[in-house]
Amino acid sequence: MSSFCRYDTERRFTITPFIKQSGKLNVKNGTYLVALLTTTALSAAVMSPAHAQTASTSTNLNLGSVLATGSNSLITPDATGTQAQAVKEQKLAPNLIFVQPTAIMRQLPDANVAETLQHVPGVSAQSDSGFGRFLVLRGLSEDLNATQYAGIDLPATNTNASPTGGGRGVALDFLPAGVIGGTEVIASLTPSMPATGLGGVINLLPPSLPDNGKPLLNITTGGGVSAMQGHGQYEASIMAGDHFAVPGMKSFANSKPFSGIFSYAYLNTSPGISDQEESYTNATVGGAPAELHNLQLRRYNNNRITQGYSGEMDFDPNSQVHFFVRGLHSQDTESIQKNELYLQNLDGVDGNGNPTGTVTANGNNNFTTTGANLNKYYENSGERVGLNFFEGGGYFTLNHFLKVDFHSAYAEGYDRFTHDYVSNFGSNDQNLTINYDTANTATRSYAIQTAAGAAYDPTNPSNFSFSDLTNYAQHSDDKIFDDGISGSIPTFIGSGYGTFEAGFDATLRSRAAIYNAASLNPPGALSLASVTSGMPSQSDYGNRYPVGPNLNYNQYFAIPFNVSPNTTSNILSYNHASENIFAGFGQETMQFGKLVVLAGLRVEATNALYTAYGSSTDTAGNTVANATPTTRGENYTNIFPSAQLTYNFTDKLQTRFAYSTGVARPGFQQVIPAVSFTAAGGQGGRDLVSVGNPNLKPQTGTS
Repeated sequence: MSSFCRYDTERRFTITPFIKQSGKLNVKNGTYLVALLTTTALSAAVMSPAHAQTASTSTNLNLGSVLATGSNSLITPDATGTQAQAVKEQKLAPNLIFVQPTAIMRQLPDANVAETLQHVPGVSAQSDSGFGRFLVLRGLSEDLNATQYAGIDLPATNTNASPTGGGRGVALDFLPAGVIGGTEVIASLTPSMPATGLGGVINLLPPSLPDNGKPLLNITTGGGVSAMQGHGQYEASIMAGDHFAVPGMKSFANSKPFSGIFSYAYLNTSPGISDQEESYTNATVGGAPAELHNLQLRRYNNNRITQGYSGEMDFDPNSQVHFFVRGLHSQDTESIQKNELYLQNLDGVDGNGNPTGTVTANGNNNFTTTGANLNKYYENSGERVGLNFFEGGGYFTLNHFLKVDFHSAYAEGYDRFTHDYVSNFGSNDQNLTINYDTANTATRSYAIQTAAGAAYDPTNPSNFSFSDLTNYAQHSDDKIFDDGISGSIPTFIGSGYGTFEAGFDATLRSRAAIYNAASLNPPGALSLASVTSGMPSQSDYGNRYPVGPNLNYNQYFAIPFNVSPNTTSNILSYNHASENIFAGFGQETMQFGKLVVLAGLRVEATNALYTAYGSSTDTAGNTVANATPTTRGENYTNIFPSAQLTYNFTDKLQTRFAYSTGVARPGFQQVIPAVSFTAAGGQGGRDLVSVGNPNLKPQTGTS
């Protein structure tokens, strides 16, 4: 666990571990020191509420956009504000949502938006390399849900690391929390929304100014130390904006028709990671001996710089007209050096199922295997993952009757490996005897000897020689163009009043992945000792598992390697997809006293094309890529009804009923159309044909 310290312009000082609980604080006039102590969090806050001008009959307390007068409070719904404003927004929403405001997000010692959202009910985060990355909503994986910014579907960013391989989930580790203006977790969809999201939708909100017309300024700074490797980390963010008029410009009904808001956030962290992974000969059962196939001891030294900025300019000459332009850019730039030691063939079998030696069960989960070997794995990579977003739009009202909303948006997610060097050095002795013990479920113990019984040191680089080096450079882009228009009019049914809205939307998506892998070979034999000079020996999990020295990359890359592009694998890794979705919807929102009813229908027509290269492999194992790619198309139409009821018993008690439908389109890896043929590659020596399923239909669901 690592500690984190923050100070911001709300005069709040917080020292907290990376697990945090929150408490409620009722603020009255005066200055208070409030301490909250739990088993996982310690927070101290000094708050001195600013006073507005006072009237003769009451005292007004200025809490941002929250105005409290006497015992009655008027709270404006706003995610770029307080918890009370977020609760008000949830209460007024016609559908079921959970709002996380920036006031809460700034208090959480989390590295990115994925980690802050895991505090919301029904949301869990999947982590990798020490950071929260993908989100699971109500138990459904990231590829079955949707992520939006200002209501616009976002493309995938880290397309190479989707846990379920679908390539649709949006990894949010590139986005620091200080860039955005809060989040919504939408549990029930409405017809006016895109229908993607079986488990729900994460809607990232742009920053917004308070409704009271006052300027906004939030500054947050923080720092801490990662306990595992003792590396420092620090962050800073700023959000500022105001309403204004242009001198000499024509006067409007709104005296300050222009407004602008800007945010910037920066995080620099080097957490360092120790990792131990293993695989088994057979499925493990409680109480049964755990015979290993291999044991992997991994030490990561990584640095990640995450920074982003957003901005919006609005023009509101009067209450009937609104125009805006907004943008968002955020990216994480990460460098990783991995130093890993693998104990292999611990069950007397290699990775292809060929016998390498014997394995003896000594009892009490202790095993001795012969014919084992060691491998030193190194990786040196540089990766940039990010998102660019731009949108323009607005609304206007005709004859105080018809309101027209319109927008045009562009979003691009990208993942660029500028370099990814993967090196393997095998043990000089490929016939080692390894005794290992798995009785202790928390740790692993082992002893390594030669076949003659002499000790074999896995940390001595002289015991290893070069096997291979590959640079897996690659980049992928996922782009979305979204254009929409809708109109709404007031409606009346008996004593009820409401709004009928109808509209159309076109979403054009293009996705491509390009690989530029190349193999590098030294001019002669290469000992690991010759490229680790001056490097200290390292260990995994403190000093528990020695893994040996890291590579001296200055020495290593000074070698005149012979470079050979991996042409065939690069061609076979290429894939391209285009998905165009054309949608129309109609919905009615009607209020009858304490009852609010929303009902409507959405229709989405999907037109898709998927492209990839196939291959043929002969009995000698030689693979040749097809000269031309295979392209297959798929078209389908889905209908999504929705009905939502909200009944307000009192100002503090309401009940809801929600019926909504959604869709999850097939993962991109599932619909690859290419055909791969392998002679005698199947069971019993039969030919093997592998093909994707481009005709796979989407999964629809009801909640």
